Amino acid sequence: MVQQGIARKKGVNMPMWKSSELFEPRWLEGQVLGLNEIFSSDKPEQILDWARENFAPSLYYECRFSSKDAVMIHLCEIINFKPKLFTFAENKQGQVNELSQRGFKIDLISRKRRAGQDDDREFAKLRQDVLSEASGWLCGSRTQSAKSPEILSIDGVHGGILKIDPTAHWSAQGIRDYCQEHRLPHWPEAGSYGEQSPGSRSSSSLLRRSS
Repeated sequence: MVQQGIARKKGVNMPMWKSSELFEPRWLEGQVLGLNEIFSSDKPEQILDWARENFAPSLYYECRFSSKDAVMIHLCEIINFKPKLFTFAENKQGQVNELSQRGFKIDLISRKRRAGQDDDREFAKLRQDVLSEASGWLCGSRTQSAKSPEILSIDGVHGGILKIDPTAHWSAQGIRDYCQEHRLPHWPEAGSYGEQSPGSRSSSSLLRRSS
């Protein structure tokens, strides 16, 4: 498991906090670059374990029910980790129910539908409200605006919290291979909220037990 001591040994000073308190860490680019270097050779479950040690109970995970999210949920199960899950995927009630049956508590956040509303702006506001209590943000699905895959990045939109993507360096083929190996469904990358996500008509189970 990656410990804070390892980060210090490599010259990266970690922000300190009490796990029982919600906080807004002040991350520096140098700290994040140093941690990305450390994590470059680590397995995703090791990175998840580090995130749990340092950010729980205020570590949030936005699930869009893409193949990448299926992988992330499976990795969480491997280390017996239940992050605070939330989703805006209003057409995924079946998958939400299944996650609940598997022991994951997930908040399905619905928007108030109004004529002429800007969907993207509405979802951005809702996301900001949710993440106002977060110290770290697990993100499974890549956004189209991402310049390069980074395991850790500072999210300037949501108060400078740390954004964590343990599978950032995995290729699309790598995601497909993992889903096939562990009998997880393959869904295309989730679209923006306010649009119909590819694969939203799928009736496949989110996760099947690995044999």
